Parts: sequence; structure tokens; C-alpha cells
Amino acid sequence: MKKSRRHDLKTNVLSVYIQQTYEAIGQYANYIIGGVVVVVVILVAFMIVQRNRQATMDQAQKTYYEIRTGDVFEKPDLIDQAGRLAAEQGIDTELGAKAAELQANLAYNLAMSMGIGDREKKVARLTEAKQIYEQLLTKVVDRPAAAARLKMSLAAVVESLQVLGKGEVEPVRQLYQAVIAGDDASFKSIAEQKLKTLDERMIPLKVLATQPASAPATGPAAQVATLPAPPPVRVNLEPVTETQPAQ
Repeated sequence: MKKSRRHDLKTNVLSVYIQQTYEAIGQYANYIIGGVVVVVVILVAFMIVQRNRQATMDQAQKTYYEIRTGDVFEKPDLIDQAGRLAAEQGIDTELGAKAAELQANLAYNLAMSMGIGDREKKVARLTEAKQIYEQLLTKVVDRPAAAARLKMSLAAVVESLQVLGKGEVEPVRQLYQAVIAGDDASFKSIAEQKLKTLDERMIPLKVLATQPASAPATGPAAQVATLPAPPPVRVNLEPVTETQPAQ
């Protein structure tokens, strides 16, 4: 009898609890449904944002590839396109850094194709490349391979500016020494060769750089100007994440 009574009491308590729960759910049903709807909307919005972000990244990668495979000698505006891509992505991002280095590489290559008559444009392009390489170097202090590659590229640019009387030999020497003393071995042998012949390469160029601009065409300045310059150091069109030596 007592056992049956206890069973009835437990049943009644459970029934009351279920009834109260049902009433509570009915009372807050609109809030619950609203909460579910909000969660679904947030999830859908997140998926759309992620999809759009991926599409934007895919397009940026495609743009980078098209610029990188383009011919800067026929389309000099590729330099500006690379600059815009770098600005859009941000130089702190992987693609942004790659685009910035590509911009500098293209500017250097275009400058090295210019003749004596385009001296100002040549200096401007080399200065543009120099500034970009210097900026990129501040971002890769913990990446020895990328730092070594950028220093070699910067050394080529500074050396070219020195040829035009717009730089000093010592910064070039310091860049090669830094590569030799660095942790990455990819460019050490090249840097050692460049450093060993640096003074020799600069001998005729120092004479050229010190000639007065007003010298007559038939004077010594004109004769020195016809001397062939040492072959330029071509910069490798490789992204920051790669470690192939500059040629």
C-alpha cells in the first residue's frame, strides 16, 4: 500500500514537471524560434562571407599570375598593377608581399632595359625598386632565405644606381657581406663572387660617375660614356616564400 502510494506521488510530481515545462516552452516558443532563426541567419551570412572571401583571393591569385607571366617591356603598366595588388592585399600578407616583390623586380628589369637617353626614368625605376626591397626586408627578419634573396636584389639595384652616380659602393659591399654572414646558404657563393669583384667592377664606373655633365661631346666624358658597363645582375622573379638564388 505504501509502495503504491509512493509510486503515485512520484508520478504526480513528474506530471506536474512535464506540464510546467510544456507551459514554459509555450510561453517562450517565439523567443526560441527567433533564436534559432538568428543562429541560422548568422551561419548563412558567415558561409556567404567565406565564399566571397575565397573568390576574392582566387581572383587576386589569378591577377598575380597574369602580371608575373606578362611582358613588362611591352606593358610597363604591369608594374603599377603589381603595386595596386600589393596595396589591396597588404604587404604583411603572403600574397601582398609577393606582389610587392614582383613590382620591384619588374621595375628593376624595365630600368635595366633603358638606354642612356632614359637616364632619369631609369633612376626613378631603380629608386622605386630600392624602396620596395628595403620595406620588404623589414618584414622578413625571421626568414633567412627570403632576407638573403631580398638583400641580393637590393644589392643589384644599389649597384646599378652607383653606376648612374646615384649611390655609394659601401652599401653594396655591406649587403653582400650580410648575405655571406647570414644563416641561409642559398646565395652565399654568389655573394662571395660579387663581393670579390665589386671593386674591380666599380673602377670604370667611378670615372663615369665623376664626369662633369657639361663636358663637350668630343671630350673625355663622351669617350667614357661609350664604355660598355658590366652585365647587370638580373633579379629572379620569385615570390618571397621561395628560395631560389637570384641570377
